[in-house]
Amino acid sequence: MFPRDFFLDYWSPAVRDQVFVAMPFAKSFDLVWSDAIAPAAKECGLVPFRADLRKASDSILVDILDAVAHARLIIADLSPVVCAPSGRLRALLSSASSRPQYPNGNVMYELGLAHAMRQAEEVILVRNHAKTNLLFDVSGIRVHSYDGNDMAASQATFEGLMRDALATIDHTKVLQVARAVQAITIDDIKLIRKYWPHGFTITTKDRDGDLNGIPTSLSWATANLQKLGMLHASPLPPTGQFSVGLTWTEFGNAVVKSLGPSVIQGRPDPRKLPPAKGALASSSGETSGGNS
Repeated sequence: MFPRDFFLDYWSPAVRDQVFVAMPFAKSFDLVWSDAIAPAAKECGLVPFRADLRKASDSILVDILDAVAHARLIIADLSPVVCAPSGRLRALLSSASSRPQYPNGNVMYELGLAHAMRQAEEVILVRNHAKTNLLFDVSGIRVHSYDGNDMAASQATFEGLMRDALATIDHTKVLQVARAVQAITIDDIKLIRKYWPHGFTITTKDRDGDLNGIPTSLSWATANLQKLGMLHASPLPPTGQFSVGLTWTEFGNAVVKSLGPSVIQGRPDPRKLPPAKGALASSSGETSGGNS
């Protein structure tokens, strides 16, 4: 599956308590995984995941894309690996120790996906060799070193990196939540009171997607909450009407909870509202003001 198609069609606002590890699929890295990274992740309350060890899916790429999109943390091991020389170079290299060493190509590809999709503090770069030069594209990014010959020390290193990253994410989220709260409008509050925490659908009968029938206040509130990262929109399968499904992101839930109980106090249960008029429909397909 092409990455862009996956992130457009299968991205979910939920983040799993998982750490995805992009590392070479080589025997020399097995101990690093089993005796350092995996136990360190578990100490941090995270489930370690390496795509080549998963047996449930036939597609490693889909597993990688899913983990890049939804794991709480991503670790990319840029440790150099020995590359077999090309035919032109083979005659010039007299010993195995002369073979060029570079980060694994698969790891670099997965790192590129992570850097495109995730926040900087969610991606941790490591390597077990500090003497070789980094590739130009990552030379300006901090890469942490670990001792590939001392698994106890390496476990402590990985645990510390993960705990620091989680703490930074929590601190950043607090600041982002506070900033979002300041940007909330009255129309946003009305939408939150009516629908949170359930998803909802905006629908128009116009096959061309003319949204003129949708109330202006709803359009503004939806657009503002999307801009703040509180709502995620996905086009729904064609049914003769133009429909967009909206779900609350993890960040959106955090912002609403920070507003205090008075914001949603005394409201009708969103799942028991009478049928809505016009543009609003439940995500289950039934016309309704709220959704289950």
